[in-house]
Amino acid sequence: MTVTRGAPGGDPAPGAPGELLSGGHYRLGDAVTAAVRVAHDDWEDRAVVAVALAPDDGDGPPGPRFLTRVVRDVRRGVEHPHPGLAPARDVAAGRGRDLWLVHDLPADVRGLADVGPLPASWVLALAVVLAGALAAAHAARLAHGGIGADVVLVGAEPSAAWLVGAPSGRRPGDRPRAEDDDARALAATLAAVPMAPDPGEHEAPPAGDLAGDLAGDLAALLTRVAQERPDTPGGLGAALLRDLQTLAAAADPAPDPAPDPADDPADDHGTEDIHTDLATRPTDVIPTPAPVVPAGAVRAAGDATAPVGPPDPDASTIHLYEPVRVTQTAPTSGNAPT
Repeated sequence: MTVTRGAPGGDPAPGAPGELLSGGHYRLGDAVTAAVRVAHDDWEDRAVVAVALAPDDGDGPPGPRFLTRVVRDVRRGVEHPHPGLAPARDVAAGRGRDLWLVHDLPADVRGLADVGPLPASWVLALAVVLAGALAAAHAARLAHGGIGADVVLVGAEPSAAWLVGAPSGRRPGDRPRAEDDDARALAATLAAVPMAPDPGEHEAPPAGDLAGDLAGDLAALLTRVAQERPDTPGGLGAALLRDLQTLAAAADPAPDPAPDPADDPADDHGTEDIHTDLATRPTDVIPTPAPVVPAGAVRAAGDATAPVGPPDPDASTIHLYEPVRVTQTAPTSGNAPT
């Protein structure tokens, strides 16, 4: 990892290939985006991803108070995990006291702006994951403040997407509006992804076909949220996630449930064997309580219940129930319903 390939847009990523972080713990490698580099954990010999953090004022090296806030944000994020919210395993110091978040992510991740046109279904899958990650970050009281294509990383599968840099250490004065700013920034970032037809969509979809018009519906949703200014701030991120999930459910409806085996007419245990009327229930052999026979008692011939004769002191079996043939009829005692 000695040559950087440059971040999308031509902006150099912070740091430089070969630069050491935290006294030689991590070694920076190629740029993934303008804010992210692959890195190597020299202590544990493993690949990681490093995300550069910008100080609150965007100028000058971060101070100890900023480091403290970032560490607190990392801990908050751990308490609200999400598959699309990449957890930070470490906060590393670089040259000039620059701070980097170190994430356990695949070394072959790419920036969102570096993936080219994607099928509309892929963009929708990414959007659902990333909106859920943002909701988890807000639940942890993390205001990202810097969402864009540089902090969205994607893998080889549609659902492999990560929002990095959420433990930013920022403390906005108006948190609800800051959270809405995050939602608008995410919607605008996703709306800028070029969409291609899904595989197999070579013909015009039938009129009213929601799945066929997925690209248009998704683009309209993202564009609307990117420009939306609700009267009551603080709920735009949740609304974005809800609308994306609704669109995904409509575009890919759940399959019909499997038939219930109880509804099979060939089943020997169908409803035709159930008799709700006790008066018409057939005679059957069921366990019926019988008087307890003292241990060792000798039964009279032909009498299944009454013990006769002295008990046998060597016997040890007590018969609590005897199977007898009975015919159940409707109750006739005083407890019968009227």
